Amino acid sequence: IHQFVGPKNTLQVSPNPFNNNVTISFRLEKASMVQMYVYNLNGQKVKTLLNATKSAGSYTLTWRGLDRNKKELPSGIYFCKMLITPANGSPEVKKEVKLVRIK
Repeated sequence: IHQFVGPKNTLQVSPNPFNNNVTISFRLEKASMVQMYVYNLNGQKVKTLLNATKSAGSYTLTWRGLDRNKKELPSGIYFCKMLITPANGSPEVKKEVKLVRIK
């Protein structure tokens, strides 16, 4: 499990490396707007995983290695980036985890 731990927000991915599916778990300290994207090594956004307001708490989602057009992505290194904007207008918090896909 690869984990980034901030003051009170977390982002974890498992398994990593992954073959078909990777589970992405995160925890929010307070209600926030959460944007989560997957980028390739060229910095191109290949998938939007989440773009929603979430209450404080723990969440889990699964990425199946598909791009925005539901096309299977090749083996390689990808980055899961999460942007957290708390509802109270606090500064944004950015988290990033490297994902390795092996087919």
